[in-house]
Amino acid sequence: MYKEIQYDLHSGVIFPIGYIPSGKSWTGFQSIYDGYGYFLILRENNKNKSKQLHTWLKPGTDIKLEKILGEGDNFQAKAGEEGQTSFTLEAENSYSLYKYKIVQ
Repeated sequence: MYKEIQYDLHSGVIFPIGYIPSGKSWTGFQSIYDGYGYFLILRENNKNKSKQLHTWLKPGTDIKLEKILGEGDNFQAKAGEEGQTSFTLEAENSYSLYKYKIVQ
């Protein structure tokens, strides 16, 4: 599946999101396009099954997320006051790659 989306994913403007990788944090990347993009979410070795991560979304943006690879489920979310979005990964040391679309 990665080979099918790799060009699209790497063609966007890519920024880090979440926290500095430490082996015990939630971290990742956001690939940004006009109206859609990708999130790579990494849950390192920690006890939190869910975490709000600061993203590059504008506050109040509604998004629909489709899981491409890894753990997790499809879901919808609204970016918080500082662009934060909540992600859930059940297992420690797991990841998810999502494609998101901005819902108008």
